[in-house]
Amino acid sequence: MLDTLSSLELFQGLPRDKLAKIAPHCRTETFQRGTVIFNESDEENDLYVLIKGRASVEMELPSKWLERARLALIEEGVVFGEMSFISGARRSATIRAFDEVRALIIRADRFYEVMEEDSRIGYVVMRHLAECLRRRLDDTNLMWRNACTQHFTDAETVGQLSKDRRSGNDRREKSLCISFPDRRRPEGRRKIADRRCGLGRRQEDIPESK
Repeated sequence: MLDTLSSLELFQGLPRDKLAKIAPHCRTETFQRGTVIFNESDEENDLYVLIKGRASVEMELPSKWLERARLALIEEGVVFGEMSFISGARRSATIRAFDEVRALIIRADRFYEVMEEDSRIGYVVMRHLAECLRRRLDDTNLMWRNACTQHFTDAETVGQLSKDRRSGNDRREKSLCISFPDRRRPEGRRKIADRRCGLGRRQEDIPESK
């Protein structure tokens, strides 16, 4: 177990005597292809590291045509389940074995006790988790940027949009916005997803042309 822990990025910077404090609270488990590792909305908050294989990140969809969507594939060495581990909240997505998977599972309650007893362990682990979250946020931002950019690839359309903005005519701008339901306001208010159209602004907040 110590060799496995020392090979993981999550524990880089910790000597073996520190890893020996963590090892008793870890176990490895194998999941066959297609097996759910944990479900969206599950309450357990253990921390996982993928040692072998790939896992699919999925989200349930309220659609009769598509039951779930695959958001990403997790590769070997990657931490997952970190949001619930840090916050104690329910799982935000389903993780399913895409191949035969072997994962390291770190028991959350025991691991927190270790980190409270040894501040060095807590500092190193939380620093690595913060870096993991930063990379995830960068990936998400890039995904949204690419998705939105696809709607402005036509140079003529972009030029017309710029011209409409300068003239104060936002009719065309509204027609090119990608809007999504604001879950906090189910009665129908919508947020604008495209940064060029005012990221985070509701459709009704965009001033009408004069």
